Amino acid sequence: MSVATTIELNPTAVTLQMLRVDQIDAVPSKMLKSAIKTYQEAFQKLPYEELYSDDETKSAYTYILEHAKHDLYFTSLSDSPDECISFTGGFQAEDGTYFLEELAVSPDHQRKGFGKQTLEYLLERIGERGYTKVELRTTARNIQAINLYQSEGFHIDGRAEIVPHMGQGGQITLDKRIILSKTLKADSSD
Repeated sequence: MSVATTIELNPTAVTLQMLRVDQIDAVPSKMLKSAIKTYQEAFQKLPYEELYSDDETKSAYTYILEHAKHDLYFTSLSDSPDECISFTGGFQAEDGTYFLEELAVSPDHQRKGFGKQTLEYLLERIGERGYTKVELRTTARNIQAINLYQSEGFHIDGRAEIVPHMGQGGQITLDKRIILSKTLKADSSD
């Protein structure tokens, strides 16, 4: 079942929709197209410079949702419900850690607090679901994202991956992705 929640992110209300494994069909086609555009625009510029076709982006969403316990989060402005301004995916890793991936904010909405406030909200919901640790990865060159994650209590944990990707102009490049982690407070309501 799709879960939509309206949250107040200063200065505007946004709707955060969480999808579970088999709910991609619940996303209106206009929202899905907007989410594809957000993904493409967020990752085609520096520091990533990755190009994704519509089909590759849909494949990424499908990949996220096909794996057990994957979630997909879309954020839209409450007055423009079919316009995706941010999204991320997440899943439970083998060790019980919740792993956030592909946090992207539309370039038109970056530097306005949407990413930070959405991340804060997601961390609260992840903690409510019983997870005590969250991990994510980003390119080592994405200083803006690293600063955001560190401002929310994430720490670079020393692990890194070298990831090949198709850059603009069709060049395959290698990119260093770092892992950041955060320990969440245990729920004391038990």
